[in-house]
Amino acid sequence: MNYTFGAFELDTDQFELRRAGAPVAVEPQVFSVLAYLVEHRDRVVTKNELLDNVWGDRFVSESALTTRIKAARRAVGDDGSQQRVIKTAHGRGYRFAAPVREVAAGSTTAATTSATAGPPTPISRAPAWPMVGRGSELEALADWFRDDSIGGVLLTGGAGVGKTRLAEEVLELAEAAGLPSGRASGHPEGRSIAFAALAHLLPTDVASPIGTDDLDRAAVFHRARAAFRDRAGDQRLLLLIDDGDQLDDLSRALVTSLVQSRSVFAVLTMRTTSGSTPFDHLVKDGHLRCLGVDPLREASVETLLHRALGGSLVAESLARLRDAAMGNPGVLRQLVESARDAGTLREHDGVWRLVGPLQPTLSFEELVAERLSGLDDVHHHAAELLAIAGEIALEVLVTVTGHEVLEDLERSGLLTVRHSGRRTAVSLAHPLFGEVLLHQLPALRGRRLRRELADALESVGARRRDDRVRLVAWRLDTGGAVDREDVVHAARLALLEGDDSIAERLVRRAAAAGDGAGAMELLAELHFRRNEPERLEAVLAEIDLTELPEAERVRVVRRRSSNRFYAMTDPDGALAVLDETAHLFSEPQAVQAVAAHRATILSMVGRIDDALCYTEPLLETDDPRLRFEVLRARSLALAAAGRGEDALVLIDEASTIHDRFDRDLTRPGRSILLFNHIFSLTELGRLDEARAAGTAAAAGEVVGGRVSWLAFARPRVELLAGDAAAALALSEVYALEARARGAFGAERWVLSLVGMARLLGGDSEQGRRDLDRVAKLWPEEGYGGLFRSDRDRALGWSAMEQSGAADAQALLLRGAELAAQRGAYALEAMLRHDVVRFGGAGAVVDRLAELAGIMQGRLATARADHAVGIVAADPGRVAAAVDAFEAAGSPLLAAEAALDLADLGVPGAAEGARALRNRLAPAVVTPRLSRAS
Repeated sequence: MNYTFGAFELDTDQFELRRAGAPVAVEPQVFSVLAYLVEHRDRVVTKNELLDNVWGDRFVSESALTTRIKAARRAVGDDGSQQRVIKTAHGRGYRFAAPVREVAAGSTTAATTSATAGPPTPISRAPAWPMVGRGSELEALADWFRDDSIGGVLLTGGAGVGKTRLAEEVLELAEAAGLPSGRASGHPEGRSIAFAALAHLLPTDVASPIGTDDLDRAAVFHRARAAFRDRAGDQRLLLLIDDGDQLDDLSRALVTSLVQSRSVFAVLTMRTTSGSTPFDHLVKDGHLRCLGVDPLREASVETLLHRALGGSLVAESLARLRDAAMGNPGVLRQLVESARDAGTLREHDGVWRLVGPLQPTLSFEELVAERLSGLDDVHHHAAELLAIAGEIALEVLVTVTGHEVLEDLERSGLLTVRHSGRRTAVSLAHPLFGEVLLHQLPALRGRRLRRELADALESVGARRRDDRVRLVAWRLDTGGAVDREDVVHAARLALLEGDDSIAERLVRRAAAAGDGAGAMELLAELHFRRNEPERLEAVLAEIDLTELPEAERVRVVRRRSSNRFYAMTDPDGALAVLDETAHLFSEPQAVQAVAAHRATILSMVGRIDDALCYTEPLLETDDPRLRFEVLRARSLALAAAGRGEDALVLIDEASTIHDRFDRDLTRPGRSILLFNHIFSLTELGRLDEARAAGTAAAAGEVVGGRVSWLAFARPRVELLAGDAAAALALSEVYALEARARGAFGAERWVLSLVGMARLLGGDSEQGRRDLDRVAKLWPEEGYGGLFRSDRDRALGWSAMEQSGAADAQALLLRGAELAAQRGAYALEAMLRHDVVRFGGAGAVVDRLAELAGIMQGRLATARADHAVGIVAADPGRVAAAVDAFEAAGSPLLAAEAALDLADLGVPGAAEGARALRNRLAPAVVTPRLSRAS
């Protein structure tokens, strides 16, 4: 049955929700909730009824249902306040309120029913997960089935690897082809009962109880074999037998006979074992083929997750699930479903992201149990210590276990060794091995093991910062007395090392001990790590600044302001925090520190002239931290103003200062400085250097799941050079990450680059979709920050394709004026030169010539030469632009200028343009290149 309401269609045959014919990404449980409400739209559906019918006998919390209701409302354009489609009956449940038209599958007759109409046809449950990555196995099975000389196949593999799923696919294909088939399963409880596994496939009189006489057993056996032959008719029957090694004796004997006579094609599954199997003789004699079902490859896991979730998964979460599942689709499914039910796998606008730890599933615990089954008490003790410690120095663990035990664990594949400088560390081979062991660990034994580890760590000195953190944590866990200052210090170190789980325990302990503002700051840092800006703002707003020294007030105020600007996309609020707290600072160093922070925000807001004015008097400071901040803010403003050479001088000094700082939580960030470096080189026309700087920065930067500043810097290099594919690869992953985190400010910035990359790469349809979202996230009113120019540029390119040069040039010129008003001359020049590329050189030639006189670098000069050469019909100026663009590292701009040179009748210019065009990907398209084509 298909159900239509408004612009939406709920297709219960294809398990698809569509809006105006286009699929809407919804996860299976959201679909099931929506479908159940539509099916029972004549009444209020209670929460318990939904839980029972969507989740069955699986225990889930009511919050899981609330999350799915929110997702269902979002999918159909509804929300909790409007409730046009899904109404909440407070204290009772939910009701589907929108008018519905229903059409039976394959029918053209529709019936319109209101929300109070009678109950319609029941809706089926969502299908099983799709099968991917098994094409070669299916092809081999099909070939063997067609070969009458082969009696079947034995599928082997670990628990959950997909043996049964593959066998079921074969069975479904056979049934779809009209072939006779049957399915049976072995079970330990039925091994003593004759025909326990096959009784349901046999006539009642054949499978009836028999005596103990051998002649009776033989007669029943022959009747059963004849019954299978009759069932097959003139064709060969496909017989699926799951857990074939658990068949009762008579069933196994019958299957063996049928396979040997080729009366059936048997597909038997059996868990991998190192010993002998009941079917070894059939494989050895060529009656059965043996096919090992291996774990899925990485690409297949990614495809499976995308299809099962109905949307993209951010890179970091994808890697975590992929590594945890080890290519095992059964484990993967349980990990995903348990994470969704727990609320730690969340969807935002079609993008999924893990926001908490993965929990081991039953299938995974079975796998771990198999791996650990051969361990004696000594080796199991060592594995438990590793589960508690995570990664720990080899010298520490050896004092407890000895070398030989650890060597045995390494040989068995349970232990991994990692070398870092002079330190050798060990850990369990898989992160969830530890989770399983910890889950099974009794509380008192866990306390004793932590005490052993703490004693061992102290015996070797606990020299590393992370060792000191864990020493404090383990002493607390075992009930030992720990100084409050040590707890606070350890919490700071844990946050610095990125160990959020230990950090949270220590922060909570410090807060409970009455540490006050210090603990609140640490709690704020924890919320920042978890991308919880509202909670971060709430914690910081509660701190009484008057109780703090001015140096600590500066930290709190700056953190609040940064959170409002970067995370909450509230530039006015960020500056307001600084204004509201200005009276609390009187010490010169504190006043200057707040002013330096204001300059950074002003640069990011795009108020370049104001930022340069604020930083000018601060350049006299000799305080290293303050000077670093001033140089960072001023270098960004200089780069945006087209003074990249001046910016690079400041960036070099700032980098030298940063290298001298101690690595602690008060050390200022360097990521904006990296952006400034690449931005300066890009706007100077030194693209090869900019690309190299971006690659080096990416190799050394730990992003930690957040949207990196490199996401804004590196794609701009490739867009200017004309490498659309590289620009897309460098930006798209961050756009998905930002959307999944709800970081709309970062998403709209980077999504402008994604849309631009798609347009340049010829994918105009998807590019327009990206830019439609940018326009919604970033309305025309309000400037919106430094990256507004990238938005205006991308929308101008989209307008060029949809409505022509006049509209495109108008958009670009409006954006250029906004950039000029704020002193962002480098971005103004970019937008005005695009007007030249769109055929409007006359409208911008004077301003580009003026900008070339006040900006630094070859790029500004080349842009002016290009415009002047076209307007004045001066081949020399256009040729100079061609050479400068090529020297800058942009074959794209050089090819376009060379085409303009050819239009002026210069011999060889067309051939030169063609050679430059050939350095670009064939898919790259611009209005100028299209005109030449």
